[in-house]
Amino acid sequence: MENGKSYPMPSGASLLVTVANWGETKALHDALARAVNGSGVTAAEAAGFMKGLQARASTEAAKGSSKEDPEAAAVKLEVLAVLARKALEIGSSRELEQAIFVCAEKCLYKPDGTMKTAVQFKRDAAGYGVFDQPSCRDGARKDYYAICAAIVEENLRPFGEALFSAFTAHAEKRAESPA
Repeated sequence: MENGKSYPMPSGASLLVTVANWGETKALHDALARAVNGSGVTAAEAAGFMKGLQARASTEAAKGSSKEDPEAAAVKLEVLAVLARKALEIGSSRELEQAIFVCAEKCLYKPDGTMKTAVQFKRDAAGYGVFDQPSCRDGARKDYYAICAAIVEENLRPFGEALFSAFTAHAEKRAESPA
């Protein structure tokens, strides 16, 4: 199980992510889509947050100040708070968590970064042992969100690339054809 992509974790451990099979990956895709849709995050809302941050950054750059404008700092904190709330709403989806950890069974958590200490995510009666085994419990719990993000990223990247490519091709065709 050495093939896959290695992700460094905040605890100093590493996670070797091997892409799950099609059915598992598609279930993850669908669970994430339902969780995001259920969280109330809209494309306009996300775009508005990003535009607000960009506008504040541009204003700061134009002023030439290395000090952050207190109003800009407040906006950043507000945006981060909203994003954190939305991330927790999405992350609390049981369906999404189950889909992530089905895909996780193809991964190895390496508490000291080596294969010698690698632990596979296997479901047992209490849950996923990697979060309870004394050898990796503290690190794995600290790495929980990074683990989930790496598994989602590695398994869903092809969907995003294909979607972006399809939209780009469609936009190019529309631009070339007369109205």
